[in-house]
Amino acid sequence: MTAVQTALKLWVKMTLVDGTIHEQERDFLNYMLQTYAPEKDLDALIEAVRDIDLATLTSQVDAYADRFFIAMNALAIAHCDETYSPEERRLFQKLLVAFEITDEDAALLAATVADQHSATPRNPAARVEALFAESSFYRDH
Repeated sequence: MTAVQTALKLWVKMTLVDGTIHEQERDFLNYMLQTYAPEKDLDALIEAVRDIDLATLTSQVDAYADRFFIAMNALAIAHCDETYSPEERRLFQKLLVAFEITDEDAALLAATVADQHSATPRNPAARVEALFAESSFYRDH
């Protein structure tokens, strides 16, 4: 399984954790599917992911840049409905631990996601851009 395929499954896991996939989360997932896997069906992916263990998915991603980007978007998905539930918070913390995201990078991705929701978002930090450029998600990679 590629990092992108795993990411899509982990992002779906984040939307399922609180028991409801909100419209904003569905929109976010559809956007990610259109961007990275237009041949995939969201409802089929949701059903496929329900019984997959988090550890099974996180063990599929080796590159730190991929792990960072997956974690950042998992947090973004958790916030896109304007509610960061306790279940989402716990899953996100497990993701940070499983992916061995440094404290500094965890703070950076949290700040990046918070900034995306601000009235005047800034350009991402150089570290975020560098990690994205190293990742499997970078289109020109």
